[in-house]
Amino acid sequence: MRNLEATSCVVLHADSLLSEAHCFCLDCDSGAVWVATGSALCCVTAEGQVTTAVPLVEGGHMSKGDTAIGVEFISDLESVCLALRGGDLLLCNVHTHQVECIGSVSAGVCCMAWSPDQELVALVSGQGKLLMMTRDFDPVSETALHPEEFGEAEPVTVGWGKKATQFHGSLGKPTAETLKAEPRGPALPWDDGRPRVSWRGDGEFFACTTVDPTSGSRRVRVWTRDCQLHSTSEVVEGLEQALHWRPCGNVLACSQRKPHQHDIIFLERNGLWHGQFTLPFDPLAVQVLEVQWSSDSAVLALWLRDLSRGAHTDSSPKEGGEEGTGGQLPRTFIQLWCVGNYHWYLKQELHLTPPPGGTHSVALAGLLWDPIVPLRLHLLTQAGQYMCYNWRWGVAESKTHSRDNMASVVVIDGARLLLTPFRYTVVPPPMCAHEVLLPSPVLQVTFAPPPRCNDFVALLASGQLAVFSGPKVKEVQGDSPSGRGPCAAPQLLGIARPALHPAEAVPGLHCLRQLCWCQPDCLLGVAWDAQRHSDVIVELSVQLEPKAEFVQCHSTPCPQPLLCLCCNPDSGSVAVQLVDGSILSYSHGLLQPWDGSGLRFPDQPCEQIALTAFGGKECVVGLNSFRRTLYIGSERLATGCTSFAIHNEFLLLSMDSHSLHCISLHTPPSELTPLTTDKPRPLDESVRRVERGSRIVAVVTHDVRVILQMPRGNLETVCPRALVLSSIRRSLDRREFRQAFDTVRKHRINLNLMYDHSPQVFLAHVKEFVEQLESANYINLFLTELREEDVTETMYPRVGVDAGVR
Repeated sequence: MRNLEATSCVVLHADSLLSEAHCFCLDCDSGAVWVATGSALCCVTAEGQVTTAVPLVEGGHMSKGDTAIGVEFISDLESVCLALRGGDLLLCNVHTHQVECIGSVSAGVCCMAWSPDQELVALVSGQGKLLMMTRDFDPVSETALHPEEFGEAEPVTVGWGKKATQFHGSLGKPTAETLKAEPRGPALPWDDGRPRVSWRGDGEFFACTTVDPTSGSRRVRVWTRDCQLHSTSEVVEGLEQALHWRPCGNVLACSQRKPHQHDIIFLERNGLWHGQFTLPFDPLAVQVLEVQWSSDSAVLALWLRDLSRGAHTDSSPKEGGEEGTGGQLPRTFIQLWCVGNYHWYLKQELHLTPPPGGTHSVALAGLLWDPIVPLRLHLLTQAGQYMCYNWRWGVAESKTHSRDNMASVVVIDGARLLLTPFRYTVVPPPMCAHEVLLPSPVLQVTFAPPPRCNDFVALLASGQLAVFSGPKVKEVQGDSPSGRGPCAAPQLLGIARPALHPAEAVPGLHCLRQLCWCQPDCLLGVAWDAQRHSDVIVELSVQLEPKAEFVQCHSTPCPQPLLCLCCNPDSGSVAVQLVDGSILSYSHGLLQPWDGSGLRFPDQPCEQIALTAFGGKECVVGLNSFRRTLYIGSERLATGCTSFAIHNEFLLLSMDSHSLHCISLHTPPSELTPLTTDKPRPLDESVRRVERGSRIVAVVTHDVRVILQMPRGNLETVCPRALVLSSIRRSLDRREFRQAFDTVRKHRINLNLMYDHSPQVFLAHVKEFVEQLESANYINLFLTELREEDVTETMYPRVGVDAGVR
């Protein structure tokens, strides 16, 4: 039930040196981006400066009119390898900028793909040959790209089940003997006809999709590292050009256009079909140009082109990204999909539209996932504009401590919002309690502070903000014990585009991100300032009457790129984390060091931060998901933490040791001690074992329920013993004996706790205890459980909860 939330968006203006960009690659050591243009090889540093322009045409290394069809940074050689369509292979040293031609393919090169370990490189020549070379560019093998055989993994069959072996009668037998092969439809008219090669994550196999020269159909073939044919895919009608092998190695992603729908299909290594999901478009509405998996195999990126805006599908696009006719420029956009519980969710959609008054197309030259940072995506347009996006996983939930909080969680699925109020119902995904439809895909959702803690606002891919009233409980007359019925669906209060200053309004990109509804009339967000080339915190005033309006009232530039923005919905405090890990406080356009003296996480910045009070002092809680380290302020509290959530009395942590830890918020920060990896004491109520890989989705405030999600996607509701005992003690302190008795019986707690918790108070209010229980059976049950033992010392000690020791 997690969503993708954008943490940063770096946009660099189109540079004249990067114009006519064709392809690019990443230098993971320095963070630089190498771009191959029509005449030069350029370098964009991690700071966004174009520092190097190695001339290729003027230097005589590339003929005019030739183009680069592939580029790869070779870390061991500290060089960039370029493959030209004319057949030359160039190697450029990144320090000396010396360029040498290390080989040439006479028939030209159509595709180049390096293995993940960069020990081998696969080339597809213009004559339909598959070439394999070593890192030193020594030939290993050369084979035909379109063999007739299936491959070494061809399944063995004795013919059972085939039509030729079945009984057809005397009339049907001649027909069975003259069976013809299954027809193979030609490739789609808009297919560019280019081959594509994709390696598996371990480098043992690679797949190649090509158009067969005899039948004209597109097929996928899998080859071994030794360039031996392993398998050939089954006939797939309408198979398109896109291909990418999932790094974890289980499936290959392709696209298939059917008469009634457009699908992304998955193929196994043996060429058999292994599932699919349908795109939310008409069959002829979009064209899938490329697909690409993130390095952790969690997100699938689709590079799409809108064919409904003046584009024609009966001709392939020309160079430069424009269609064959001089009509309206097609809209190019990126979609990010992920899977959970066997359902594919559309989590993000990035629109790349021409700027107002622009005369050039924003067609992409390429997209590339970062091999080191899993959720970092690099984009480059053919006009020379570079963009870098960073995302994180997060749960959109109502986080206030108010008793009216329904513990609602919203899951984004394209233009649909799937909402479930966990206080009243638990619905496993991909199902939900309420479904909300919007006119545009949703990018982020954030909930309002009290008293409207169940209302939420959604940021749309079109740049608009949609405000909804939260689900409300219906009062019913009947047999309901609480007098409450099912929750009513959320209601749309209005949709409006935020009135931003021109500097923060970047056309076609994330105009806002990291939304935070900190006060009832104040909404915060982060925007990219196109003039300062930096992040700015945008403060919007929220007006819902007579119609929804969002007006910018403050614009605060950040001294460094902003990484996280969070607020405490109960106190209204706002914390800002910069990319160097320093924590600042924000208030009405002012950024100041946290607590006046400044705060910084000791090791690395945290992708997820939250504000809560320990012992009455507000603290910043941060989780570094890469190192799985949790901090409270500048102190490290736990290692191996996978997720955390804040209850009104506890900080809950899920650990990679398959346990759930509860830390009391009544403990002063100075008394918190780091969690140890030792096994907890048998009577330690603060630790509970959970299923392997469980993550916290939501906690029900002023209750004992915690919602966990398993790795496969299903939900589980647990009641940690620390929350149960705290609820019982709180009820006993308020002399709510019946509520405490029901909780004790439901969770199988020893009834002696009702007396041993506070014997003096119990004896002074025995009459009230009997009147509240009302049942002789309950009283008898309580009396039979009494024994000469103080369970607060033996069975339910407060060790660890109040002292903060876990």
